[in-house]
Amino acid sequence: LISLVTVVFNGAKTIEQTIQSVLKQTYSNIEYIIIDGGSTDGTIDIIKKYEDKIALWISETDKGLYDAMNKGISKANGEIIGMINSDDWYEDNAVELIVDAFQKHPEKKIFHGDRYDVLKNGSKSVRKFDSSEWKFIYHGMIYNHPSMFVHKDIYKVNRYNIKLKALSDYQFVLKMYLENKN
Repeated sequence: LISLVTVVFNGAKTIEQTIQSVLKQTYSNIEYIIIDGGSTDGTIDIIKKYEDKIALWISETDKGLYDAMNKGISKANGEIIGMINSDDWYEDNAVELIVDAFQKHPEKKIFHGDRYDVLKNGSKSVRKFDSSEWKFIYHGMIYNHPSMFVHKDIYKVNRYNIKLKALSDYQFVLKMYLENKN
């Protein structure tokens, strides 16, 4: 079982594309969870349109992005958990690729891939993983959080720092890397 979590607040413009990308996955053993922060822009209506295909969704105020992510993690039952934000989408075989990587490397606990950034003119730019340890430790995030999947064992003892408004994902991944580079 793979759990996918979408956190959203007033994401009516993009959430439907996100939901559809999850529902179109070639891998089918997926639990889909949506954590909404109390949207008022029509987001809830879009979620309700798909609620028969969503394992769980809640809408309530929270303490921000990372609090919502932690809520989703606490509700997830999957062995691997992916975070897909309400303005992101997965290619149709993304989850299948992650499951395949996990099956080939069960000793690994965090998986990630390259990502597309869509520019204002509609063109795609690939953001590739940069394996520079120096850059990661001393400069900033080199992993693509929207394409990151984390084993439940990591999340059992580690969560995102809700005191940070930004970069909690970087802090989380850096801490995991420094504890165990595997």
